[in-house]
Amino acid sequence: MRFKKTMVLLLLILIAYQFAAAQVHLEIGFNAPIGYTIINDSGEYSEFTNILKEVGILPIPFASIYVGAFGQNAGIGVGLKAYTAIIATIAYPSVMGEINISRLSVQAALGGLYLFHYVLGEGAGFTQIPVFAGDISLWFGLDRKKIFQLGAGAMSIFPSDFSFSEVPIVGWAGLKASL
Repeated sequence: MRFKKTMVLLLLILIAYQFAAAQVHLEIGFNAPIGYTIINDSGEYSEFTNILKEVGILPIPFASIYVGAFGQNAGIGVGLKAYTAIIATIAYPSVMGEINISRLSVQAALGGLYLFHYVLGEGAGFTQIPVFAGDISLWFGLDRKKIFQLGAGAMSIFPSDFSFSEVPIVGWAGLKASL
């Protein structure tokens, strides 16, 4: 019995250490769609593509905050990613990993399943959604500390059952501040 209590206490100490050693990674910036395509076009995401046709290359503000282990050369964290058009905002939980090589940074993120939405005049709410949002990007640090970065990437939305019945992919260029 004493061994079990000692192991539980050790496990709690290790978990507490992870939270105490966690770092916060915050990004604020703009992504401008520069092109899109759809794999297996079945019309499921026609609203999404109609929005992209209307938006054109208008920069879309985004913010993300992750808590995790972020070092000089790599990092991984869990958090939220949000996109806004001022009158409407969406946010979803996300897992993000990054690898840094000199001034270059490669990031990959996967999130979804739940969506927080806010629409001016209509209020806010949470919705369970059966899709994932994944993105991969390459960023170049414009300053020595790599706070300001210029980059490009691709984002995709796909069903949570991984059926890949239809997969819209958006290519974008962006600018962000990363703290």
